Amino acid sequence: MKKILIVILCLVLALSVMGCGKSADEGEKVEVTTGDTGLATGETFSFSTTTFGGDAFTREDIADANLVMVNLWEPWCGPCVEEMPDLERIYEENQGSGFVVLGVFWDDTMDDDARATLESAGITYPILRGSKDFERFQTSYVPTTVFLAGDGTILSEEPLIGSRSYEDWNAIVQGLLEGLE
Repeated sequence: MKKILIVILCLVLALSVMGCGKSADEGEKVEVTTGDTGLATGETFSFSTTTFGGDAFTREDIADANLVMVNLWEPWCGPCVEEMPDLERIYEENQGSGFVVLGVFWDDTMDDDARATLESAGITYPILRGSKDFERFQTSYVPTTVFLAGDGTILSEEPLIGSRSYEDWNAIVQGLLEGLE
């Protein structure tokens, strides 16, 4: 009986780590080939979905943005939730530069958990429901992040997998904003 319990606990632990993905060490980029996600730098991405509150939301709603960070997350993912206050801070600091964060999640069975997470972290950036359009960015890990220009042009050669610190995300965002000037 003890062996079975130990095996079950090991499987649960392994699945929870695999499902959430790993948090990248400072400066580390976890590589995924573009063939895994279908990303094509320079291609225009368009989408239609709803916000967490149920309002329609499309790429046209962010057409005035210079840089869009699409952050795929789930309420059950610890690293996703832990980085959200940092993403909010970067969003607030860079809105004047045309920077937008879009949080995208699929697990509609966890709306109460998502609502509590968003309220606790003070999130004001748009939170969207995952739709078929966003599936191309999925990598089997969360958080996963890609960057777009406001016109929908994909800027990410590969998705960034795993959470990052405020300093790491801010450096990435500042570099991309400077490159778009």
